[in-house]
Amino acid sequence: MFPYCGASLSLDACVFPNLQSFATTMEPQTLASFVRRHPQLQELHISPSDLRSIPLSEFSGISLSSLNSVCLPESLLFMISPDAPLQSVLSPEIEDDNEEIPNFIRHLSRYYTTLSELHLCRPHWNSEVLMDVATLLPNIKSFTFTRMIPGRRHHSNTAFFEACETALPFFSSLRQLRIEVARSRELSGFTFVCDYRCDFKMVQIWGDKCPTLGICAFPSGTAWHRIEDNVWMPDLHHKAAIQWFFEAASTDQFPTHVMGSLQQFCDSRGKVDTLGLLNFRSPTAMESIGLYPQTEEDESEFYSSDSDENDIEIDE
Repeated sequence: MFPYCGASLSLDACVFPNLQSFATTMEPQTLASFVRRHPQLQELHISPSDLRSIPLSEFSGISLSSLNSVCLPESLLFMISPDAPLQSVLSPEIEDDNEEIPNFIRHLSRYYTTLSELHLCRPHWNSEVLMDVATLLPNIKSFTFTRMIPGRRHHSNTAFFEACETALPFFSSLRQLRIEVARSRELSGFTFVCDYRCDFKMVQIWGDKCPTLGICAFPSGTAWHRIEDNVWMPDLHHKAAIQWFFEAASTDQFPTHVMGSLQQFCDSRGKVDTLGLLNFRSPTAMESIGLYPQTEEDESEFYSSDSDENDIEIDE
């Protein structure tokens, strides 16, 4: 395993016979020859700061037949052998993606039988890409779109949500959908009860549109999991989620047949968890790849002894 290479290491003569994973952000002057010497690579992440610096002619003829996970710009996708068991793709951010995204998705469609996870990072929302993914990669199980420009309540969110709702029925196996906004560490904990109220309504609509969907995350920072049918619960490791949960349960926003289990959960202060509500913990995709760590709020105790929420009763 050689997970990451910075710009200071020379690759001119390096050979690692057992190397399976390689990731780098270095400028690719000597990168092509290094990759050519390691045809056994299973994971390859290349994300140079300037895509125009990539000498495409030097990569010509490279065909990696063992790749199962990649982070590559569209211009280097040809290195993936048509026979590669490709399962996971992370697409690096590019400045102007109007033409590149459709080409990117069309190229990946040749791996539609094996590809299960796709994560696109882009400066802006791109509503057209959703239908491209849904129609060309209908069997995908996990799809994440991260907008790199901050702003959880950007005016473009509504149009992108509408495009999601339109595309969802075309997915046949989608289990996880994450629509996220990259945020600094200082802003990563600011999710409010009102966000849960709004997103709860939306996740029910989306869950009805796509019956296979089991996990859904929104730009506001809320994350949800389906416990049965079209019954959704948030990640309760967040304080605002706990507040919303008690509010929703006490106002009969959950089906009658799950209220008994919810009553037990609340009465026992989370110790009787027959629905597995506390088993669901959902870091954002950006946290998962190490860019934005979880906040201190996420590590806090589920209930505090002086919490007002503990006094709320739920009637069956």
